[in-house]
Amino acid sequence: MFNQSTIATLKSVNPISIHGQRYYDILFVIEEDEEQLQRKSRAPFEEVYENPQPGDKVKINSLLGAITSIEKVEE
Repeated sequence: MFNQSTIATLKSVNPISIHGQRYYDILFVIEEDEEQLQRKSRAPFEEVYENPQPGDKVKINSLLGAITSIEKVEE
């Protein structure tokens, strides 16, 4: 219930820095979402696979709604 994993497709990936800490602002669409609504979130730089790109299929892991890691899903 508190931990969740979701399969999604990245729509945009923007690296940012907040007070010296690196993050990614990501825009994504959840695979199971019938309406294909785009969602936006922020993920810690260290917890995202190397070189994320729009169009990548990913597994987004979260805890209490906050992203804890993003892993690329190989098709």
